[in-house]
Amino acid sequence: MLKIIVPLIVGLLMIIGGCYTIVAAKRYFENVKTEGTDNVFSPLAIYYGFAIGIMMIFVGISAFCVMFS
Repeated sequence: MLKIIVPLIVGLLMIIGGCYTIVAAKRYFENVKTEGTDNVFSPLAIYYGFAIGIMMIFVGISAFCVMFS
């Protein structure tokens, strides 16, 4: 029973966290595009926000795959 519940919870949390990270990166990109910023690391923050969000979604999907194997 525990082998089913733990990957399910971890998978759901990772997918939700990944989606939130991508949405937050998109909102930050829109904010930087309209208002601008003096921070030279803003492009890196936007890029890595998208990259980490996608990786979190893949980890969540792989946690679901472990649950069924």
